[in-house]
Amino acid sequence: MQPFSSTILIVEDNLIVAEDLRNRLNRMGYGVVGTAKNGSLAISMAREKKPDLILMDIQLGTGVSGIEAAKSIKAESSIPIIFLTAYSDDETIEQAKTAEPYGFVVKPFKENDLRSIIEVALYKQRADSEIIENRQWLETTLESIGDGVITTDRSGRVLYLNPVAQELTGWTIEEAHGKPLKNVFHIVDEDSGREQESVVDRVLHANGIIGLVNHTELISREGKKISIADSGAPIRDDNGEIVGVVIVFSDQTDRREAHQALEQNEKKLRQLFNSNPSATFVWERVEDDFKLVEVNAAAEKITDGRASTFIGMMASDIYSDLPLMQQKLDECYQSETPIEFEHHYQNRNQRTYDWIQFKIAPAPPARLLLYADVINEKKKAALALQEEQKRSQQYFEVAEVMMLVLDPKGSIAHINPKGCQILGFQEDEIVGSNWFDRFIPPTNRAQVKAVFQQVMSGDLKPVLHYVNPIIDKTGSLRTIEWHNSLLYDEQDNISGVFSSGRDVTETQQYHKALEESEARYRALFKSSSDAVFMIDPESLDVLDANDRATQLYGYDHNTLLKMKVTELSAEPTKTREAVGSERETIIPLRYHRKADKTVFPVEITASYVDLGGKRINISTIRDISEIKEFQLKLQQAQKMESIGNLAGGIAHDFNNILSSIIGFSQLAMDNTEPGSSIKDDLQEIFQASMRAKELVNQILTFARKSDEEKVILNINDLAQETLTFIRSSLPSSIKIDADISSTYSILASASHIHQVIMNLCTNGAQAMEKDGGTLTITVSNYTSNETPPPGLEHLQPGKYIQIEVSDTGKGIPDTIIDSIFEPYYTTKDIGKGTGIGLSVIHGIVQEYNGDISVVSKVGKGSTFRVLLPATTDKATSKPEKKKDLPGGSERVLFVDDEASVVKLGMRMLAKLGYQVDGETSSLAALERFRQSPERYDLVVSDVTMPELTGIKLIPKLREIRPEIPVILCTGYSSQVSEQDGVLAGANAIIAKPFVKDTLAKMVRTVLDGS
Repeated sequence: MQPFSSTILIVEDNLIVAEDLRNRLNRMGYGVVGTAKNGSLAISMAREKKPDLILMDIQLGTGVSGIEAAKSIKAESSIPIIFLTAYSDDETIEQAKTAEPYGFVVKPFKENDLRSIIEVALYKQRADSEIIENRQWLETTLESIGDGVITTDRSGRVLYLNPVAQELTGWTIEEAHGKPLKNVFHIVDEDSGREQESVVDRVLHANGIIGLVNHTELISREGKKISIADSGAPIRDDNGEIVGVVIVFSDQTDRREAHQALEQNEKKLRQLFNSNPSATFVWERVEDDFKLVEVNAAAEKITDGRASTFIGMMASDIYSDLPLMQQKLDECYQSETPIEFEHHYQNRNQRTYDWIQFKIAPAPPARLLLYADVINEKKKAALALQEEQKRSQQYFEVAEVMMLVLDPKGSIAHINPKGCQILGFQEDEIVGSNWFDRFIPPTNRAQVKAVFQQVMSGDLKPVLHYVNPIIDKTGSLRTIEWHNSLLYDEQDNISGVFSSGRDVTETQQYHKALEESEARYRALFKSSSDAVFMIDPESLDVLDANDRATQLYGYDHNTLLKMKVTELSAEPTKTREAVGSERETIIPLRYHRKADKTVFPVEITASYVDLGGKRINISTIRDISEIKEFQLKLQQAQKMESIGNLAGGIAHDFNNILSSIIGFSQLAMDNTEPGSSIKDDLQEIFQASMRAKELVNQILTFARKSDEEKVILNINDLAQETLTFIRSSLPSSIKIDADISSTYSILASASHIHQVIMNLCTNGAQAMEKDGGTLTITVSNYTSNETPPPGLEHLQPGKYIQIEVSDTGKGIPDTIIDSIFEPYYTTKDIGKGTGIGLSVIHGIVQEYNGDISVVSKVGKGSTFRVLLPATTDKATSKPEKKKDLPGGSERVLFVDDEASVVKLGMRMLAKLGYQVDGETSSLAALERFRQSPERYDLVVSDVTMPELTGIKLIPKLREIRPEIPVILCTGYSSQVSEQDGVLAGANAIIAKPFVKDTLAKMVRTVLDGS
């Protein structure tokens, strides 16, 4: 016998013995994978080399012993180990057994003995592997099959249960092991409840395979009853002796219940068929003809007992004398639609003729149902009822609603074509599936299923009518209105439910849309910003009113519903006529009365609708008190605009007058001795003229007719200059206290800041002009934080300049304090003020995104506070001290339609050294320039002139001499802006009234080309 081709690992600490052993094994035909001299190396090499067998010396010197190494290897693999030992004492053998070796070889040994032990060990290892593999295969099979499996010994003690058996019996393997089979596998007769004979006893008695008794029921450990089927078989040893029994069983509950339900349904359908009062004939298609396959009792009656004799015959033979019947059968089969017709048919028994109502309906796949009813006069009264019963009993095919039958588990036993159409499936795709799991939406599936199970168990009365959603084939939700009735078996137990459902999806959607529309109308009615009334045009009763109506009129809702609409009107006669006319109309102005008797103006929009067959007036009432007030304000605004336009209109002429006064005053002062009374008088004239100039600027600013250039300014310098001017104009009875200490600068127009301080001080001084007092001016820093104080929430965080002006005057009453910033609002006597000072301030503060507020107490005075955004940039330095004015010798052409202005301009420029020609006509000036264009170095022209304006004069001059510089003068024109002048090509623009310094610097700048 040739040795196996096997590999061996040698574990021996004696190298001579190990080498001798290697040589012997090689001679015997074994492969040696290596030699390990200690236990640790043996464990490592066994894991790496994976030999077929290991020869292990028990005694390995120091370190891990052979026994310990063998145990470690056995824990990781199934490699067989044979111990080599020089000692065969009992103690050594007992220790070695704990490692479960495959044999022992005592040194010294013979080759034949060694070979025998190795071959036996290898054979035993292969056999053990096969046993383990077979056992694993068997266990896997038993674990995965769908039937329950129980094995016992010959005495009926349980040895094994697979998972299915554990689930069905309620016993685990550990709990059931060793217990009598009847305790674990408790089976009874399903009908009588009597305990059945032990399966083990029956198998031993039969000495072979046995099947379980029909209608067997397993009682689980928890008391649950389970219908089961299948068999028991003996387990035999190698000698054929029975050593145990295996029982294989399966849960038949669903199958048995479904079968019972099917039988019950078939029975009910058979009862339905036989109890049909209409004679019913069932025809089956056979080639081109029809064979009669079944008739009911009514058919026997209508044919005098001959109907059953025709079963199996063809229609062509039965109706050989009635081709109409054959024609109708074929027509129904081909069209697959029901057919109804009447026929005068002879009753052969009584030799009379009866009228028979026939109806043929398709019964797929290849059958027809023929219904026949005698409709003689005595039956006409019941004909309608019989027809209805017939339609409902035709296996649901002709019903226009979904019909289905559910068994107690909720499975679909029957469904009609309409149901299939609604669900979108064929009948064979539906029948047998669970209604709730497949067609009820997941959101309410568990709830509906639980209610159904309670109904089936009798714990809950059925809901005969309800509406719920289902899911069709496309996944869409459809709303079904259900009518239900329970089905009972012969023992009067609930056997299912019959349901008919009408698809009301579109109706529900319509109702939902209607409800949403009504909700939107109600929300609109309730939330309307106008009062809305529903009124009976005949009785004038208020039928309904919204919340705004109760708020507007001051009545609660119930009180309004008890009133007539005329009680709400201050003009009841007009109201009665308007409502009674039943004409849709808009009434722009009527007067109504509130609960507190207040009369107020309203606008009424009336329309009429039909509600419940009655015409109703719907009136929308809008309170136009604010509109009326707005119209008054609009008139005031229009007046303001008129004044603004008037201001702009007179600005030109007035500034021309001021130009003469200011200019000639300056010229006169230049020629007057310092300190003389004449010079003082001229100075007063000059100052008064400058104040007049500022007044015009204020009017134009208020009317938004003037724009000021903004530069970085030192607020302290501006405040000091303004106070210097104010002090000279206040009476001695008014004291001024000033604290001007701001360290901030401001990006602003100097005239704007001057107006703010000047107007606030003037306003405070006028409040104290009768009794005197103290005017306090404070200019300081202010910082707005991320969380500003109440009243300043609109301010952006940052740095501000705070200007406070306080007086000790008569104060402002609370009744008017909210109106003081309105244009032209004033409490002063005529001639004492214009009413635009505070409104100008308010406008400037708004333009700068600042804030203005006032605190006042009657008899104690007022304090105005202004906050203006500050800038971190440095202010423009103060102007240097007055220097000599720049002059020149160039020739200038000065043009203005006012002779006094021409005269003034010529004298000012001549005094500065210029040669000047003057013209009061723009056309004359153009002609003079055309005659000698090279004579002039500069043209100074007014903007607004008759014949040819300054804007139009420029291009005329440039046609003659393109490079001629031009300065435009304007006292204001609503048609000409500074931008227009720049676009027209002016080199500079100077505003009237101008002073000598301004004119001198402007002329020199333009002539120098800068």
